[in-house]
Amino acid sequence: PQTYLDTYCSEVKGRDPIVDLYLRESLECYHQRCFLACIVMLGVSAEGCFFDVAASFADWMSTSAGDDFRSKLENRQTSYSAHLRDFRKLLDDHAKEIPPALLEGLGIQVVAVFDLIRNYRNDSGHPTGTTVDRATCHTCLTAFVPAVKRMYELKDFFGEEQ
Repeated sequence: PQTYLDTYCSEVKGRDPIVDLYLRESLECYHQRCFLACIVMLGVSAEGCFFDVAASFADWMSTSAGDDFRSKLENRQTSYSAHLRDFRKLLDDHAKEIPPALLEGLGIQVVAVFDLIRNYRNDSGHPTGTTVDRATCHTCLTAFVPAVKRMYELKDFFGEEQ
């Protein structure tokens, strides 16, 4: 776990401490072979990252669209998957204003990874009897670092442009 955290900390700048907290819990669960708990904590970490970056995106837009998006984000009755879809649509709407390198592959490298983790978390976080194996957790943990790195690169851009 420490090597993973070292890599994560060196590659992902500007992280939210809440994201780090849940990631550390996820890694501890993984190390203890508590794979259901691992994927649930990783899902919470991914969601925390999303809301952190999405809030900075709403501020960056500084238009009525930004205000509308912020209101949607604050409405916790709206599903996380709906927030992800709105985020992606708004990013597409503002694509000409965002460096292409930040948007390239975003659907696969970030949105798909966050959606995959969200699905595993949802399946694991309800009393369905669903199990998660070591390989699934390992795959999700491995994909998490580059996805979060890209999200925080977006956040840095949004912060610079204000």
